[in-house]
Amino acid sequence: MAITLMLAMLWLMVSNEAGKRLRKIIIFAAIAILINNTYINTRLFYSANVSWEADRAMANRIVERIYALDPPLTGGKIPVAFIGMYRPEANELFYSLDILGMSFFSVASLSPGRTMKVFNFIGDPNPELHYVEQHEQRLSDDMPSWPAKGSVKIIDNVV
Repeated sequence: MAITLMLAMLWLMVSNEAGKRLRKIIIFAAIAILINNTYINTRLFYSANVSWEADRAMANRIVERIYALDPPLTGGKIPVAFIGMYRPEANELFYSLDILGMSFFSVASLSPGRTMKVFNFIGDPNPELHYVEQHEQRLSDDMPSWPAKGSVKIIDNVV
């Protein structure tokens, strides 16, 4: 904020001392920057919204696959382990800047605990995070990648 305020003060000082022509250029530049920032912010908001809707749909598809397996309950919860990372295909709708507009699964896969929060947010309180051990990771090596059939399995009572 300090840099923006400093630039605004400099522009104000220059516009007060400038002639008509320079004042018009400064006003035109300010309007162009305003339009550009509005465009970028609107596009990022739209992208974040579209990305979240796609993530919600993905979480619902995963939950449907989990329940189709008739998983075992452990203390009223379904032990679920996430292996790998989901990266949605590039699309013009998914404009991203840093983490804004990125798929939650591609960011949250670095932390499986955050992935579980998506399932809790969509209203399914049953999945419970189970951290993958190395021997379980080897058991899943023969599994195909999502969304292929067989990409969700029950191994040692863990989905």
